[in-house]
Amino acid sequence: MLIRSSNAILNLLDEIGLVEDPLRRIIQKGCVRILDARMIIEDSFNLPAEQKKPDRMTRQKHFDFVQLQAIEQLLERIRKHGIGPYLQELTGLFGSIMLSLSGNEDQQKKMEKWVASDLTGCFLMTDTGGPNLLNWNSELIVEEKNPRLIIDKIHAISANKMGFAIIVVRRGTSFIPLTFLIGPDECNKLDKQPVGERWFDGSILLGNVKGEIHARKENQLTRGGLTGVNTFLTLCRPRLVRAIIGHVFWLLDEKRITLLNHQRDALENLLCISTSLSRNSHNTKSSVDQVLALKFACNESLIHIVANAGVRDWHDQRDLMGLSKMEGSSYRCYFEIHSKRGKN
Repeated sequence: MLIRSSNAILNLLDEIGLVEDPLRRIIQKGCVRILDARMIIEDSFNLPAEQKKPDRMTRQKHFDFVQLQAIEQLLERIRKHGIGPYLQELTGLFGSIMLSLSGNEDQQKKMEKWVASDLTGCFLMTDTGGPNLLNWNSELIVEEKNPRLIIDKIHAISANKMGFAIIVVRRGTSFIPLTFLIGPDECNKLDKQPVGERWFDGSILLGNVKGEIHARKENQLTRGGLTGVNTFLTLCRPRLVRAIIGHVFWLLDEKRITLLNHQRDALENLLCISTSLSRNSHNTKSSVDQVLALKFACNESLIHIVANAGVRDWHDQRDLMGLSKMEGSSYRCYFEIHSKRGKN
């Protein structure tokens, strides 16, 4: 079970760069930890489908991604000063990439104007209805004369001072989410409440957002479709992992954590793999699964450090565990990969 459950993750990462023994053992233990009853009981006991060399590669359109250059500079600063002072800016740059891939020219100009006015942008994804899209409370209600957005989102970075937002909602029983760009006027109509204690030495506060606003067709992000979403994930998730690893090594420099030799080796290995994935100039059928596997490996490395008493201060423990949930928890990453096993 140990080997079988981890093969899907390890095979995906081995396509990018060799997973060495320290990281391999952390991933194997993490896969066993994450298995739920359904995965074990309903396992077909078939070997995972052999990964075939893709016969088609889709070039990533790099645009003139100033965002990527800015992110690379931020990663250097995060390594020197920790992620706290830069997390808001980093997620803002990720949002800008999403809009470049999914928004039209008018929508992009609107966002540039709002950013120039020093308004805080937020990405509203996590829903009170849970991880399953069909259970979300946030939805588009289509009525003949009054289409509405019902919004009930939680745990968004700096939502208490949200000036504009990208909001993901469901429509009925569709399996495809809808994304809207919401401007300052609409944001002012929403109830925004801070939640929990501050993170990263007081730098970041999360918030919940609730309310109802008019749904305007011109605010929906429709360009790019699923290809745009997949490109966004393959561009941004490896860079998020590099930011997280940079933060861990900063904590080490500050003597706020202790790493065992194999933990440090695992992080160095993970950094090499995520850097290689960042440099890819093409997408393949397995690209999205590769970034899921990468985030899984990053999450499990953080959990391993905390669980083995390598982090003394409770706030630092909380920060690392929070990062292990951001942009894909271990369970969600593993579940998505596991559910595709044998279907290719």
